[in-house]
Amino acid sequence: MTRTKSRELLMQLLFLMEAQKDFTRDVRERFYENQEIAENQFMEVLLNHYLENRKDIDEVLDQCADNWTIHRINRVDLAILRMATAELLYMKEVPSAVIINEAVNLAKKYGIDDSGKFVNGVLGSIYKRQKKDETK
Repeated sequence: MTRTKSRELLMQLLFLMEAQKDFTRDVRERFYENQEIAENQFMEVLLNHYLENRKDIDEVLDQCADNWTIHRINRVDLAILRMATAELLYMKEVPSAVIINEAVNLAKKYGIDDSGKFVNGVLGSIYKRQKKDETK
């Protein structure tokens, strides 16, 4: 399975977890079973980064989504942003431009009219903040 497809499925899983307000492994197992997904190392690593750092990731999103709070963000966009933020912050081996581009493409495919622009703006802000912090 490609990383693009893995990201798409993980976005769907994060959306489901948010909708059910259940971020346990049980939800993941049922999702994998229903989607007939075999073990996927990339998805597992990225999901684990999100689950282990969920509070910090949401805090970063709150700070970088100008005039938006987590509770106001469209749930599809939120799932995409959570996944991409986890990847930006914790998977340094993946180029930031690739992560942002994949997230924008998902937002255009699954989100509303301005989702691509919104996701791009928030992730751009996170990227700039990350680069600024690295130079300190």
